[in-house]
Amino acid sequence: MKKKKLILKVLCICISFTTIIIPANSFAASQNLLTNNSITKDNITDDDPGRERLQGDIPQEFGNQISPYQNRSVKYIHDDRFKNHTIKEGIDVSKYQGEINWNEVKNSGIDFAFIRIAYRGSSQGVLSIDPYAERNLKGASEAGIPIGVYIFSQAITPKEAQEEARFLLENTKNFNISLPYVMDFEYVGSSSGRLYDANLSRQEATNICRTFCDTINDAGFTPMIYANLSMLENNLYASQISKDYPIWLARYNSYAGYDGDYEFWQYSSTGTVNGISGNVDKNFWYTEKAELIKINNEYYYYQNGKFQEDYNGLLQYNENLYLIKQGKWAATYEGLYSTSDGNLNYIKNGIMQTTYNGLVKHKNGIWYYIKNGEAQLSYTGLAKHSTGTWYYVENGKAQLSYTGLAKHSTGTWYYVENGKAQLSYTGLAKHSTGTWYYVENGKAQLSYTGLAKHSTGTWYYVENGKAQLSYTGLAKHSTGTWYYIKNGKAQLGYTGLAKHSTGTWYYIKNGKWDKEYTGKVKYGSKYYFIKNGLKL
Repeated sequence: MKKKKLILKVLCICISFTTIIIPANSFAASQNLLTNNSITKDNITDDDPGRERLQGDIPQEFGNQISPYQNRSVKYIHDDRFKNHTIKEGIDVSKYQGEINWNEVKNSGIDFAFIRIAYRGSSQGVLSIDPYAERNLKGASEAGIPIGVYIFSQAITPKEAQEEARFLLENTKNFNISLPYVMDFEYVGSSSGRLYDANLSRQEATNICRTFCDTINDAGFTPMIYANLSMLENNLYASQISKDYPIWLARYNSYAGYDGDYEFWQYSSTGTVNGISGNVDKNFWYTEKAELIKINNEYYYYQNGKFQEDYNGLLQYNENLYLIKQGKWAATYEGLYSTSDGNLNYIKNGIMQTTYNGLVKHKNGIWYYIKNGEAQLSYTGLAKHSTGTWYYVENGKAQLSYTGLAKHSTGTWYYVENGKAQLSYTGLAKHSTGTWYYVENGKAQLSYTGLAKHSTGTWYYVENGKAQLSYTGLAKHSTGTWYYIKNGKAQLGYTGLAKHSTGTWYYIKNGKWDKEYTGKVKYGSKYYFIKNGLKL
């Protein structure tokens, strides 16, 4: 699935503030889930660069004090540059959070999540997948939480940075990632790991980060660099990165204290959130404020007090994505809308239907398969419409004139008639190649060999799921009984002698080999002696 590059602009009622009060008990952790303490040193991969964090080795580079997040009431001081921004709360997670109840996380007020997808080993440098990545992606997505992804880097060359970017893209291609793709650029613990040992110059380290970002950007997505305060100020030329790409600052304090550009601030590694047992990293996201202002019964899009008359596209406003055309909300629009990056999105009453799954008819007459409001233009397989009917889709388009077998994304072949999967059909079905297959409850039985009853009532000999229409001889049914077959059809009304494909003649009674029969049988004008069903 081609995911869109979407810089979310959060629209809200303008409320300026520079501090936020967080009651600690508002994020009480669920007590019935796996605790972080159950992940011991013995079952942590020794080469995982995140292992030091779990064991409490938080380098001083992350700040001069532990974040006071767990106090009953904590005041976080936000830089004045963000006074006209919306401040959103989010988390970042990896395997070290164990099983997560994402619905509880969503209901606790979490606005976004960054999920670790992979890491590079801190000594051997091997790329590995976080074992919880897929379940976290699915869980957060199903809960409706906007997702970003990251890789814990230990890249020491631009080539390795490019490799990490491609690895991250490849392993998230089937998910809708709306937030940045992040390179987590930090040492292992206080002073270890291959990144630390490489002793890179500031320019070398900066080039590595930019290579990662350029690779993600060239693929059509938004990259970002995560680094702590010391890394940004002493080990990178951060301005060379932030002039083109966003920065995610890590500093565990009640204020960020960083003069450079950043859009996200990881302010604690000891946060607690409903649905996660144990500690979790907590983050602020600073997004520009915008408004939809009603004038003469129409809504106009304003950004920082200025009417955006040239803006066309989707815009997030509170919990919805609104379609804006020439700066105005297209409140009556219904259908598929093509964004500048080539994606088709299902819009109804001017709002993207992010929970809709099914088929939608385009104005060009083509029906498209929509998942979470977005056309799945790279998908081929069966797709369930909102009516419950399954359709065969090729490159996102319903093939309504197609009749034959169609391979689902699961690998199973289904019988499709006029684009619809015939899930109640049992019998023979003709594929578009001309071959007939045995289908049971809509599924092709490709491992089946024996007799199969067609919907017409005729029995056919099937081998590995295919009807053998040119075969004449005896065929063994799955019950163990042998039947006489002529041109693929069981001759159930036939009694007499029949020649098998091996050259042997058998005595057939009502289509079945009668292996108990001994005696004489007339065949043509002659009588033949039969013993145990075989002609002597």
